[in-house]
Amino acid sequence: MKKIIYLFAALAIISFNSCKKSGTSPKKNGTTTTMHPVSGTFNQTGGVPSTNTYTYDSNGNMTKIVNETNTYEIDITPHTVTQTSITSEYDITNTYAYSAGSNLPVDIYTTIPGLLEISTTSKDNLAGTSTSYKGYSWTMAAGKDNTIMSMATTGNGGSTIDFSYDANDNLKTIAWTQLSGAQAGKVFSTLTVTALDNHPSPFSAVPGYNVFSYTQSMYPSDYALAFCKNNPTQMIYKEFDYGKGDLEINEQDDFTYTYNAQGYPLTVTVKVTYFDAAHTIINKSFAYTYK
Repeated sequence: MKKIIYLFAALAIISFNSCKKSGTSPKKNGTTTTMHPVSGTFNQTGGVPSTNTYTYDSNGNMTKIVNETNTYEIDITPHTVTQTSITSEYDITNTYAYSAGSNLPVDIYTTIPGLLEISTTSKDNLAGTSTSYKGYSWTMAAGKDNTIMSMATTGNGGSTIDFSYDANDNLKTIAWTQLSGAQAGKVFSTLTVTALDNHPSPFSAVPGYNVFSYTQSMYPSDYALAFCKNNPTQMIYKEFDYGKGDLEINEQDDFTYTYNAQGYPLTVTVKVTYFDAAHTIINKSFAYTYK
């Protein structure tokens, strides 16, 4: 399956609601009822369903994400996210340390951090050895209502990511710019939300989800979940085509939903159309339970 990893491939591994600060609630359809997902099941064409469970503290802050196979876990604190993948041969741990810059503390549940530093430890279970290395550092800038406005790194020649939002804090566009190479200073890919519904998205009441959710996979549908307070019904991804000298559509995601009584999605169906020679189409689905 094609995977959009242009932002975080350089981060070694490298899902995403414009969450309000702790204590606030999205108002949708005349109600202030908020809900938190406790499980999410993902499936795609030709795949096997996979379920994550979500754990929260007494303040409604997400503290843990665990895959049903117990081979994948994310632990979340106000300043650190640890992602662990476990196999019979290797245990891989990616640590994401957040600060306000200059090692000043930050609470990612309530504040967009100024700095993200990444490190990885690989444990060889057969040889009994471990290797650690430092990844890239990213500066981050906050927009209104605790949204992420931009990210930048000097790693791998340097790159920037710029975000824009509508009046309701829903993602409008993400633009990736490489700072070196033949297209230095030019946008080389974009993701655009072209339409939304008027219901709260699954993680819209989870503080800080737009900060820590990217430690999951990075399909366009994950951006929808992470950076939109409502639910996108269509997203378009474009990449720079060197032959045409312009951005060309690469992928289109069309979303349909069913909702519970509080207006949150119970199921999400995504039709993914790739604009390749075969015009490949796959289908993905998400199913949620809430508390």
